[in-house]
Amino acid sequence: MVETERGRRVSRRVSVALYLVLAGLLLACSSEQQQPPPKPKPIAWAVAEVAQNGQTRSISGVLQMPQRAPMAFEVPGRVSQVNVETGGVFERGDVLAALNDRSYALTLAQRQAELAEAKATSELSRTRFERTQALRASNAISQAQYDSDAAALASDRSRVETAQARVDIARKDLADTRLVAPYAGTVARRHIEPAQRVQAGEIALEIQSRDDGMEVVASAPETLINALDRDAMHIVTLAAAPDMAMMAQITEVGTDAGDRNAYPLTLAIPEPIAFARAGMTAEVTLRLTDEALAGAGGDDIIEIPVTAFAQGAGRQTFVYVVDESDRLVRREVMVVDISGDKALVGRGLRSGEIVASQGVAFLHEGQAVTRIGVGPRQFNE
Repeated sequence: MVETERGRRVSRRVSVALYLVLAGLLLACSSEQQQPPPKPKPIAWAVAEVAQNGQTRSISGVLQMPQRAPMAFEVPGRVSQVNVETGGVFERGDVLAALNDRSYALTLAQRQAELAEAKATSELSRTRFERTQALRASNAISQAQYDSDAAALASDRSRVETAQARVDIARKDLADTRLVAPYAGTVARRHIEPAQRVQAGEIALEIQSRDDGMEVVASAPETLINALDRDAMHIVTLAAAPDMAMMAQITEVGTDAGDRNAYPLTLAIPEPIAFARAGMTAEVTLRLTDEALAGAGGDDIIEIPVTAFAQGAGRQTFVYVVDESDRLVRREVMVVDISGDKALVGRGLRSGEIVASQGVAFLHEGQAVTRIGVGPRQFNE
């Protein structure tokens, strides 16, 4: 009886264990069958389009006048007058500032007296030599005397030339005591005051032209320098007046890169707006040539949002294209330029293809997606 009772207990325990195992398997199978497939990820998207002719790129620049110059006296002295103020307007030929010229006037007078004396001595030598020539013709004097008088005449004439040069120098020094405007313009900066002593070459005024247009100087990146349309008119706007545009044409392109591999660029503005001033910050919208951007492949330039591409290993640029089954396909592309909020693609995309436009770093190859705004709307997307 005891053994029979034990057998029954063991049998019941085995039955319970088997029941629990089977129940667990049934629950596992049920949960696997009930788990839904991964939900497609909603993405922002954009259609790749052929970029329109005359693509543009905006860079910053600074206004300046076409003619600018530091003005300095070429002789030292004490300033006697300054006839202009900072921001003042002047005409060509106006005397902007002057030094006390008394010592230079006296020096000129002394040099002129020395010249007069040299000329008088030279005239005496000439008269003596003419008499010597007549006497020598009749053999009344020796050849040595003739040669001596000829040498004296040549020496006195040389002294006249030297005295004349000294007069010219003194006259120039006297003229250099005045700063005369080389063109009509305005005073950008004034560095001197009356009674101040200045040295030769020390900057006294900084001037700039007026009434002959303006220029804007900027720096073009190396990826852009060969794509500039040099025959086109480019748009310049000021931070102080963004709604008022000026037209400009490229006049100078540097051949040596400066900081950050950027090339100096100068554009002429023939008709600046009334309140434009040198030193103002400007935005230059440059027109580009499609041929230069397209490169050797000759493909169309495709335009996509600047947020639609990313860089992978080896700095290879790529985008995610949405295929016909609404899955992502990673595609390597060549971005040739960035214009505002648009990236210009020279190779790797065709017009009409759909690309993910945001969050590219969080997507992956083969991922199922839905395009936001396309198809029936779902809650809690």
